[in-house]
Amino acid sequence: MSEIKWQRSILDELIQEFPQKWTNVNPKHPGWKDRVKLEIEKVMQYINFLKNTNNRPWFKLFPERNPRYNYLIWTGNLVVPERPEINFDIKVLLTSEYPKVCPRCFAEETILNYCGKIFLKNIWEQDSKKYVMICHEHLSDTNAWNNRLGIVHFFVRQVWVWWAAQQNSIIGEYDKKH
Repeated sequence: MSEIKWQRSILDELIQEFPQKWTNVNPKHPGWKDRVKLEIEKVMQYINFLKNTNNRPWFKLFPERNPRYNYLIWTGNLVVPERPEINFDIKVLLTSEYPKVCPRCFAEETILNYCGKIFLKNIWEQDSKKYVMICHEHLSDTNAWNNRLGIVHFFVRQVWVWWAAQQNSIIGEYDKKH
């Protein structure tokens, strides 16, 4: 186990960090596809945990199938579990240095109509749709990221914190507009 830089929770016990042998398996490594399979399994573990504890999942996420992306782009959405009509497409981007470098999460640009401040210099565009960055280096900046963590850890530790903090504002703004 790595040196703890984060408040541990039950999820840290349920969704273990990657064993040491996976810390150097990045998108350039021959074992990358196996790492991706493990990443998917860990995401599914978390989704199943939510369902088994009578909580609705608050996101969907899967790697893009286009082989040119080499599993560096993951697609899905964030949803308000009690209000499934409120949801936003997302993209999670991994660098060629992942897992050494923390993932980044982008939400569709329309989220700007519903939530608080977002740093607008970081825009991702794909298929003529714009996405704004909502989560990136905070885990790295606080030493809470390490190369034994995965996408699901990023979601639980960073994306969920951001999403939970924004939900009341998003629901209020959504209700005003609809």
